[in-house]
Amino acid sequence: MMPYFILLMITAAISVILSYLSLGKPKTAGSKPFSVLMLAVAIWSFAYGFGFEYLDSANMVIYSKISFFGIALSPVLWVWFVLEYTGRERYINGKLFSALLIIPAVTILIISSNDVYSLYYTYDSMVFPVQNGYGPWYYVHKAYSYLLIISGLFYLSKVYIESPDYYRPGILLVIVGAFLPLIGNFIYASGMIPGLFFDITPFFFLLTGVIVYTGVFRQNSPEIMPVVYGNLIKVMKDSVFVLDGSDTIVDVNPSGVLLTGKNRDLLVGQKIYCFFSFMHDLKNRYPGCDTIDDVAEFYHNGVFRCYSVSITPLFAGSSENNGRLLIIRDISENKISENALRSSEHKYRTLFNNIKDGVILHRISESGILGEIIDVNDFACSLFEMSKAELCKINGEQISGVIVYEHDLARLNRLLDTGYVSFETSFVRKDGLKLPVIVSSHIFSLGGEEIVLSLVRDISSQKEIQKREMSALLQIEKNIEQMSLLNDNIRNPLAVIVGLSSLDDTNHSRIIIEESHKIDEIVKKLDLGCLESEKIRQFLMKHYNFKLYCGDEPD
Repeated sequence: MMPYFILLMITAAISVILSYLSLGKPKTAGSKPFSVLMLAVAIWSFAYGFGFEYLDSANMVIYSKISFFGIALSPVLWVWFVLEYTGRERYINGKLFSALLIIPAVTILIISSNDVYSLYYTYDSMVFPVQNGYGPWYYVHKAYSYLLIISGLFYLSKVYIESPDYYRPGILLVIVGAFLPLIGNFIYASGMIPGLFFDITPFFFLLTGVIVYTGVFRQNSPEIMPVVYGNLIKVMKDSVFVLDGSDTIVDVNPSGVLLTGKNRDLLVGQKIYCFFSFMHDLKNRYPGCDTIDDVAEFYHNGVFRCYSVSITPLFAGSSENNGRLLIIRDISENKISENALRSSEHKYRTLFNNIKDGVILHRISESGILGEIIDVNDFACSLFEMSKAELCKINGEQISGVIVYEHDLARLNRLLDTGYVSFETSFVRKDGLKLPVIVSSHIFSLGGEEIVLSLVRDISSQKEIQKREMSALLQIEKNIEQMSLLNDNIRNPLAVIVGLSSLDDTNHSRIIIEESHKIDEIVKKLDLGCLESEKIRQFLMKHYNFKLYCGDEPD
């Protein structure tokens, strides 16, 4: 029996090695249950082998009972591995796992007392190599074991169908490996091979372990569960990419396929950088960060694109980080609208500040008077020689006393009643200078609130021009009056001179009369000029509203 002993020891040793190696892959879904499963196979093979070594002694029965710890637990451990590998580890809770262990525990108890009750094997069938007879519990345990293994195959097949091509080779290897113990046990239990007197199932379980380890741990596959796609929200409008630890695309939802314009099978297995170059920038900008929220802006074929990028750690079956979830939202249209709004706001602010009238926006207080100032343009600040911050601190009670109108409730009431008022008044600047202005105010709605917009125009220069025009008009009036006096004072004496000269018909008299006529012509011209000045004065007063003030001039 030495060859069988050696083969079983080799099987146990390889199983222990596989158990140890799988523990070195903590980020791979199913690593822990697979490690325990291979350890159970090692116990099974080790005890079964020593049973052959002590074929003619009582120790053989003891080792046979020990082997059942591996035999009874292997199907349960297989289900644990499949559920975690396929992303259904949430089903492995304390209650369910305890329920799955009931039949294996009963089996171990029955095997321990089989020499008394013969519920699993009959007579002395536990002594190798006598052909075994089977008790009722044997069939219960076999049916239960087959049911668990077939259930695992069902989940694996479902995952195989749902997964992209990138995953299928690895999953297929796991499915093939799952069939081997069933085949080996069926061959042994059915007696299909004549002369086969020992259970070959441990060897097939070893083959299963090698194949599963190759498919799950050694293939160039992502270190996360292969059914993430089944857990993604397929109807999400955001593009969702599942990445492994090396930033390889593990899975992608339909929105991600649409975003890249590539077939799903061409995406899975490729580096994310092949499709989104901005991922390099994010990685360099946030070194060592698992969670990233940022915005990526770039031009693609001359078209502006803007993406909201969110990267979060992905956990599967443990607290270890098994990859990352990349969510990309195309916010290009929003960004374009935002930029347009910002540009529009900039244009508005530029226009607002370049208006050569003071613009004041203020609220209406609950008491019905002008409330706080909420905005002013640059010209208003220079007009009153106050900063925007100073102006916006002024409330309704301070407005009339500091910068705004001569307090006139009639004007304010007219504004509130009609929504518009325009009048001429004067402001008191910060430096105390009285500033003549024209104020045009109207009420409009802004965000559901009534706001007063006042345009304040500085009319100091117009007032100065009016003063100069008034002075000119007064000078014209004085000139007319002086010309009238001059006309009377010259013509009367001149008439006397001419009359006296006419009495003496001498050469000197004729010269005096001739010069007197020249003076009279000059006076006539002055008289005509005076009439023209009077016409100009009347015209200005009639058409340009010039007024001739008497007494003190207005301020």
